[in-house]
Amino acid sequence: MEGSDRNRSSRAGRFSVGTCPVSMAQPMPSLSITPERKFSITTPVWWEQGTQIAANALHYNQYGAGFTVSRSLSQKLSASVYYQFVMETTDQAQANNNANYTADIVGLNLSYQF
Repeated sequence: MEGSDRNRSSRAGRFSVGTCPVSMAQPMPSLSITPERKFSITTPVWWEQGTQIAANALHYNQYGAGFTVSRSLSQKLSASVYYQFVMETTDQAQANNNANYTADIVGLNLSYQF
């Protein structure tokens, strides 16, 4: 596509937070639009598996996907709008039944470089 710039980045790993192991994967393809590259679109997708510290160790899987549209407003100011869908499931039933959930997250970021 003429006038575009395609990038891919990803994160993957296995690490421990205290004594709780966490595994994760996060590919993030992005596309810059227009010759000046003033607009970019990023589409993160992620998966995370781990153990939350609580009275009983809670094993979970978290899945997410979304998109971000970014634009340069001036030489030092940029803005982005994003949407994320997150779903978390656990392997343990809880009395309050709030262990499994989905969330829709919408946000706006403004960045200024000094």
